[in-house]
Amino acid sequence: MKGIRGFVIVVLFSVVLLLASANTALALSYNGKTLSSSYPIVYESSIYFDSAIEAGQYSAIYDWNNAAGVYRMSIGLALHYYEEEFFNETYSYDGHNRIYRTWDWYSGAVGLNKYWCSGSTMVESDINYNPHFVLGDGSYAGYYDYASLFYHEVSHTLGFADTYNSGESNMITYGYVYTGVVKTSIPYAELVAAYNLYH
Repeated sequence: MKGIRGFVIVVLFSVVLLLASANTALALSYNGKTLSSSYPIVYESSIYFDSAIEAGQYSAIYDWNNAAGVYRMSIGLALHYYEEEFFNETYSYDGHNRIYRTWDWYSGAVGLNKYWCSGSTMVESDINYNPHFVLGDGSYAGYYDYASLFYHEVSHTLGFADTYNSGESNMITYGYVYTGVVKTSIPYAELVAAYNLYH
């Protein structure tokens, strides 16, 4: 009996720990906006991005759509010549959801999602990679990871805000980004939170 009782106590303790960690992980931040089927976001990528960067963008869109259980974001053909990195492109509400790679001298951010809303509905979003920082494959030391940045910025389009809780540093939505770190696998807590936003 002692062995069984000890086993039961261990199981109960483990369940409590799991519930506690789940509650902590689900204390994510939201920006109060969501996507509507009436206003799908179709991003226009730049032809300056190579196939590896584009693959990361497509993966991020696919994974977040699946997490939410709705398909309201996509990427169109990369046909545009804008956003060459030495020009400071201006974010604008103009009917285009652009993916930039331009110098951003003002925000100091490695990546930025500038979005516009009608009430609580997201209607347009521009995303920028800032080449003022060393961007590339984050599996190598010294590089901010292109794909991880896009996973993070697209989370804002879906409805998340940055979280700065140190206990959530493994989250895609964590507000600080580091070199040599790749985060392209959406943690379970964020999968649940994304689904709950739309159901």
